[in-house]
Amino acid sequence: MAILGRTDRASGFHHALGNAAEGRVVSVEAPASGCRANEVECPVAHANHLVDPELAHVEQQVTRSSAFRQQAANEMTTTGETPEAILFHEGETATTSIHRRPSPEEDDYGFTLATAVFRLGPAGIDWRLHKDVENQDVYRGRVGLSA
Repeated sequence: MAILGRTDRASGFHHALGNAAEGRVVSVEAPASGCRANEVECPVAHANHLVDPELAHVEQQVTRSSAFRQQAANEMTTTGETPEAILFHEGETATTSIHRRPSPEEDDYGFTLATAVFRLGPAGIDWRLHKDVENQDVYRGRVGLSA
């Protein structure tokens, strides 16, 4: 948290920090101007922009696709969808899809390079890396907890 709270950087990111031994996950929004951390107590989603109300004063540009992905993922987390169902959601256009494929006619150039799912448990962290919906579990593994 001390590193993420530093302001000597040009840009910011969202980080999901997990502690398998304690069963904790923290959502951290860290724009260049500060840092906001929230304990995750239920399924949540995060797209490519700041969503914490405490950071509403920070200037940012939110593309149509990013706004859609945040809203759609928020809705899907309340219906019990699996992480893969949310992350591989494809709408009629790139702007209405959570899983992004390259599309020159849309409002931004971003697309999904890979998708990873991490499951924290008392024995460690199971992880799976998916290239896309057709190529799931390209890599997978477990990081065990040492006593």
